[in-house]
Amino acid sequence: MTIVLDTDVLLRTYDKSAPQHPTAMSAIAGLEEHGETLRTLPQCFYEFWVVATRPIAANGLGLEPAECSLVIRELRKLFPLIVDHDIFDVWLELVAAHACRGKIAHDAPDFARFPGIVVLNPADVAATFPTTTTPE
Repeated sequence: MTIVLDTDVLLRTYDKSAPQHPTAMSAIAGLEEHGETLRTLPQCFYEFWVVATRPIAANGLGLEPAECSLVIRELRKLFPLIVDHDIFDVWLELVAAHACRGKIAHDAPDFARFPGIVVLNPADVAATFPTTTTPE
């Protein structure tokens, strides 16, 4: 199965000081050991950039643009992109079929209501693989 990692997971994977870092790493390691395919979307990297380059005082990570670029390149090696055009038609079918309005047309937790889509919480995934070692 292909698992799409959202921005929060990417941020917690990078930010070792985040309380959720061990959970994110454990979830990723468990999914990889289970043979799942981990991917992300361009939008997640756009959002990562915004948070990562924002000052720490403004709830960001305080990275310089050059450093953030390197981080994203490394994360992209770990979690290759699903380019938007590959998912656009599926998204359009879903939002049209389920008559989505407003925010629910893009907010991942709201997609849990749709048949065939499973939204995973990293803490729940990590709990599924309790003996998994976390890569650093």
